Amino acid sequence: MIEGFRDLPEVETNLFEPALYQIAQAGLAAGDLKPVTNALTRLLAWYPRGFHTDHALLLAGQEVSRQGNPAQARQMFLAFTKAAPDSSLRPAVELAVARTYEQEGQWNKRHQAVRSLPERLHERRDSAASRVLSRAGHLPDVRSDQRRRALH
Repeated sequence: MIEGFRDLPEVETNLFEPALYQIAQAGLAAGDLKPVTNALTRLLAWYPRGFHTDHALLLAGQEVSRQGNPAQARQMFLAFTKAAPDSSLRPAVELAVARTYEQEGQWNKRHQAVRSLPERLHERRDSAASRVLSRAGHLPDVRSDQRRRALH
């Protein structure tokens, strides 16, 4: 249906991305990954840095991983990091990549994936993402560690 409206710039500019995101959400809610992958393919091709693309991809990859296919989820996450390297959700996506390695018991790769996250988060000054991941127990709170060292 979306393809039928590609010739209308207003529709493509204002409605396609949210519609594709809703298609992905509906597919996830129904447990049907076919419409999800179709919507994600279009989101990544048409709106790689779009408002909804990173959220849709993260949710879909997490569901694929939950369904027992961590390798496929990791491919989705890595495709996203290439398509939208500056996304504000990139730290969460990189953490999700680490979790896929954990699911497969690849502890060395999981450690490598997680090890560089605190530095990258603080380099980007993405303190909100850092706090969320720290509170979730996935990353050390680097600023707390720095404060403790300064006191001693």
